[in-house]
Amino acid sequence: MLPRCHCGLLLFAMLTTALASAADGDPIGIRIEPEGVATIETLNGLRLRVVGETPTPQDSTPSDDQTLLLSEQSYRHALSRPANVARPTWQPLDAAVDSKAASVQVQSVAAGTDVGLLIQTDGVQLLVGAPLAFTQLDVASLPELRVDACVLLANEHSQELPPKLAKVFQQLSPRFVLISNSPGDAAEWASSLQSHISPESQVATREHNAFAIAAVAEHPSASTQVVVLGEEPWKMPAELEELFEAMEQAARESQAVFAKLSAKQMNFKPANGTHTPRWNTEHMMGRQLLFFSQIYHAVDPTIPVLDLNPQQMPPDYTAAHPEWDGAEEARQIERVGAFCRRFAYLLDGIAVDSQAPGSRWPTLRALLVQMEAHYAEHTGNTVKKFDLPDWPAE
Repeated sequence: MLPRCHCGLLLFAMLTTALASAADGDPIGIRIEPEGVATIETLNGLRLRVVGETPTPQDSTPSDDQTLLLSEQSYRHALSRPANVARPTWQPLDAAVDSKAASVQVQSVAAGTDVGLLIQTDGVQLLVGAPLAFTQLDVASLPELRVDACVLLANEHSQELPPKLAKVFQQLSPRFVLISNSPGDAAEWASSLQSHISPESQVATREHNAFAIAAVAEHPSASTQVVVLGEEPWKMPAELEELFEAMEQAARESQAVFAKLSAKQMNFKPANGTHTPRWNTEHMMGRQLLFFSQIYHAVDPTIPVLDLNPQQMPPDYTAAHPEWDGAEEARQIERVGAFCRRFAYLLDGIAVDSQAPGSRWPTLRALLVQMEAHYAEHTGNTVKKFDLPDWPAE
């Protein structure tokens, strides 16, 4: 029997912070881990960890440590973080929020005595919960709900549930239904569920536990697809891991330099006509994001090609965010690094000395080595500006 998950979704909100270009169409990473745990990560750096738990009484306002316990109470909150602020905070959905701030909206959706979680961000709507909660969902009460994916948290897979779940999913018409193979018995269950939803579609399987999704202008007419995710994260081969870590270390060293600068210093225009410090951060971040998103898009078109590169020549350059201080630009670099790691499973099977799909670089190794050197080069160029006579004091 499937354990009853009484209203029990414990949500831990973690972060790295918000990417400037976060918008409808940006890719979202979803992972389902053993023991009924789901992690949702956005390109803008917000991270939600949803864990099936037995609830305890508490106020319906998310706590300061970004932990939200869902119970039979109704939650309508957004996790948001404006620029130049290190950590996000929870705000009621009807509160005034900076429209430019990165945001993830979270609402509890009652389903009988159980609760599901509706997560909305970057144009994507996800329903997360135990299978039993979905079987009790009153879809008629949610006429405007357009679900992109349903994420099922289950420690066991009762054979009694697929027909009941299929009826709900046929009404919701999600693009995907995601389940974990944990504890290793999901294949037959998923096949039964798929046959009840749309027999013409085949169950998709992944050896790892990650999935990418992004908003679409219109839901495709194709039937809902059930996807069984593996129990473990994709493991990066040792040689690729070494190259990735070298690139990331160079990025961290660069972040340490820029994080100390004020917005005025970031916008400093040297009298010698060279670039501002801000251009250097935008350029380093933009090149890495473009080159990796080109590869990821070629392997999985869900990932768009992301180009935030500034104009190359100083007279043509306009800062994307002149109000950002150096710490925020450093966090932007960090967010791009997280994006590259998040979807690195798409590099599976690509040898480091071969050319990656969609890439103009001769080999994957050449790209990673160049990105490492690129951070060192442009950070060094910026440090030289600190000794110029017109460098602002703060």
